[in-house]
Amino acid sequence: MNRLRPAGRSSGLEKLLDKLLGVPFLFVVGHLRFKAQPPAQIQRIALLKASAIGDTVLMSGTVLSIKKKYPNAHLTIFVGKSNAAMARLIQEIDAVVEIPVASPLKAIRQIRSHAFDVWLDFGTWTRLEAIFSFFSRARFKVGFKSHRQFRHFAQDASVEHSLKIHESENYFRLLAPLGQLDYLLPQLRIPEATNVDIPKIPFITFHMWAGGTQGEKKKWPQQNWIQLGKNLSERYLLVLSGGPEDRERNDAFIRESGLGSRAKNIAGLNLLQTAQILKSSQAVVSIDTGVLHICSALNLPVVGLHGATHSSRWGALSPRSRSLNAGTLEQSPLHFGWENIPGDPMTKISVSQVLAQLREMGL
Repeated sequence: MNRLRPAGRSSGLEKLLDKLLGVPFLFVVGHLRFKAQPPAQIQRIALLKASAIGDTVLMSGTVLSIKKKYPNAHLTIFVGKSNAAMARLIQEIDAVVEIPVASPLKAIRQIRSHAFDVWLDFGTWTRLEAIFSFFSRARFKVGFKSHRQFRHFAQDASVEHSLKIHESENYFRLLAPLGQLDYLLPQLRIPEATNVDIPKIPFITFHMWAGGTQGEKKKWPQQNWIQLGKNLSERYLLVLSGGPEDRERNDAFIRESGLGSRAKNIAGLNLLQTAQILKSSQAVVSIDTGVLHICSALNLPVVGLHGATHSSRWGALSPRSRSLNAGTLEQSPLHFGWENIPGDPMTKISVSQVLAQLREMGL
């Protein structure tokens, strides 16, 4: 069953090999191949995003933009194990193909069994995704030219990836070689709950845990969550979301906080079930992770907490969302997911700031 948290992340060795082998390969083949032009007729479009639940949610606005301009085009998205369930919740995508990212030769064979008019590579730093794109049987291939990542050589068209705009805008920019399109916010539509136990009393959801190389730097101090929970539990049930590995941590939080029956642990539910519960929340408080972007795309009242990242790059975008930042964009340098983050930036966000945002939402 697909769960809320990715099954695994790239190791440091894999990142090193990606750079040492991928960059020279792409440089050589990129200077040997003929650069194609956009086809006059576009009927089959492929999108590639090999990981990251939150990034996949942010792509949903770009998918809507494509469908608006090419309503009859068939959209196929190639994904990895970690974000396949999320891709299946974007209703405008016609086909989801899960590729074995850890077995590149098998993935390439699977990719080459399809043919497309346009191929859009949404990878921002991995050279492996650029290699997958190179081997695809697509007439026109577009990808990012990312800061110091050297992954763009083999593309037919390269789009500058900016570290100063929201990632959803970067994704929209990837469509520039296709002409004039309309920028649309990320949006999800999920089916009504049928087999999930949604609390019958008003509740607020906490999402406290993040994965990834720098996941620890995204965490808000536990004592802050406890203080916030005690403040809100007089009026609301607290629902604690997370992946399967977070279930014990949520149980420990309930014991340490003394919330008892005023808290409910839903960690370990699959992605659809989690989204259906989130949709019924009075509000959600979340660190910067996939859940934050799901809430935004569902237009839920959500307060996003940002320390290692900044809301101008990774914040919730919906009209009902609020963002709290620990510092400036320059003080929040996590863009690709593996950068070194000094100190503990999340300690700069206070409980009173979160409560003030919730009060502005009428809670």
